[in-house]
Amino acid sequence: MIDINSTLEPIVIDNGSITMKVGLGGEDSPYSTFPTVVGKEQAKEINQKEIKLKETFVGKQALKRSGILSTQSPIKNGIIENWEAMEEIWNYICFDLFGEPINEVKVLLTESIFNPKENREKTAEIWFETFNTQIFYLVPSNILQVYSFGNSSGTSINSGANTSMCFINEGRIIKGSCDQLDIGGDDVTQFLQELLVLKGLEFKTYKDLQTLENLKKCLSFYVVDDPNKLLQEKEKANKIVRSYELKDGQRISLGMERFVCTELFFQPKEEIIDLFGLKLSENEKENEKELENEKEQEKEKEKENEKEKEKEKEKEKENEKEKEEETVFKRKTKKEMLNLPRMIYKNAQNIDLELRKTLLSNIILSGGNTNFGGIEKRLSNELKLLINENCPQFRFPSSTFPSKYMAWVGGSIFASLGHYVNSWMYKELYEESGVQCVHTLLNHFI
Repeated sequence: MIDINSTLEPIVIDNGSITMKVGLGGEDSPYSTFPTVVGKEQAKEINQKEIKLKETFVGKQALKRSGILSTQSPIKNGIIENWEAMEEIWNYICFDLFGEPINEVKVLLTESIFNPKENREKTAEIWFETFNTQIFYLVPSNILQVYSFGNSSGTSINSGANTSMCFINEGRIIKGSCDQLDIGGDDVTQFLQELLVLKGLEFKTYKDLQTLENLKKCLSFYVVDDPNKLLQEKEKANKIVRSYELKDGQRISLGMERFVCTELFFQPKEEIIDLFGLKLSENEKENEKELENEKEQEKEKEKENEKEKEKEKEKEKENEKEKEEETVFKRKTKKEMLNLPRMIYKNAQNIDLELRKTLLSNIILSGGNTNFGGIEKRLSNELKLLINENCPQFRFPSSTFPSKYMAWVGGSIFASLGHYVNSWMYKELYEESGVQCVHTLLNHFI
């Protein structure tokens, strides 16, 4: 438990979709990290006395009892969706971690760059009204990730539950530079799971999926160059094979699966499947039989009525043309689909050339998906292909702390800087001007 009476440092709370990080400003690492999960008793009789005494559990305690509790994750892709559960987590921070009201201490919270206005207002309202906070600050985690390196300008790329980016200049986000991909860690895990099924390995239970997640973290990487060339050269292909020991003592070998799963950030899944000649569907033969039966039934119906048959043929021809047009369109959109380097390139075009060079020379990578080896070189190579002329020198500063703590560390640095004291939102102003002042006082865009 943190003794807040012995310090005047602000409390820093990083609201993560998967993990909450909590601590005091000025510290090098968070005091507490726990899963962003709330568990409540299900509507049935439970015999365990401990659970009867407390109906709501947070973090690890909720996961331990996941079999008998109804668990919820209040944050999806950085956006709070379940306010009741979120308030339970904040209540746990205030009264379980700190053990007493924190109304006399500054509180800094992180938010998503895509956080809706109504969510910002709701957050401020809860902290001022429910927790009686006197001094409050709400800031996008991307800005804090840049601050964690002692900078105020750069390109922030975060890839965890999903993947987002923005350009930051002098501590403020450049409007129109925010973008996101609907690809994240769960997609990589699911793809790896599908690839391992082809090797006769299935991961279905909760413990299995935990093993799969750990396997992904240990063995996955990004191919620096063309992934297809790597497989064509046998010597290089053999070098990528690694073994992994499961909890039951069984050892499994992974080769191309190690990097094919991470290709999702650079190519659409359908193109990856075609490129490596993968066949993920086990029920394909059954589906073919079903289609054959359907065709036979259609032929019998056609024989019953020739006129209807002709009409159906005409309709089928029209449908085939439409399908061909749709297929052509889909193929075009697949090629034009945003991947990680194209997302950066597209948004960089809206920025002045000289400023663009400055921001791209400080690319901050954060989130679990950026921990796999080879990400910097692969991303740099892809960007060089897109930016032919006036190509900047891409730089990826290395961190001395885990990437998952970047936003919290940046918040710790920001909260301890004295010259930002006038930027905080005070309860007196909230009561005088209303919750809408959160948009004017805590505006982080230029």
